[in-house]
Amino acid sequence: MCYVVFYCNRTCCVDQRASHDDSDVIPFKIELIYLTGLLEVLLGVGLLIPAVRTYAAWILIVFFILILPSNIYAAIKHIDYEKATFDGSGVAYLWFRVPLQFLFIVWVYVSSIKEA
Repeated sequence: MCYVVFYCNRTCCVDQRASHDDSDVIPFKIELIYLTGLLEVLLGVGLLIPAVRTYAAWILIVFFILILPSNIYAAIKHIDYEKATFDGSGVAYLWFRVPLQFLFIVWVYVSSIKEA
């Protein structure tokens, strides 16, 4: 259920979110936002299936590590994800987001890999 909420959060205002990246280095920004959101949901479902739980958990951990730089970038650029504007809390957001990201990693590890 948590990953469905993440998907909804990631895909709301997708056009504005994609426009926040001021570089053209990343092609297909909108599609990438939807794809990563869908990936989160599918991996979340994978955590519920015993046969693929460990694989889904490791992929989610790697995903959380890979997505962290984009959260740091968004904080440095003062991106407000709720309003899709550039007046977010900035670097102060990292005091919340980075520990939360590590909490997700530990949570997935303890609940899905350590048990296996």
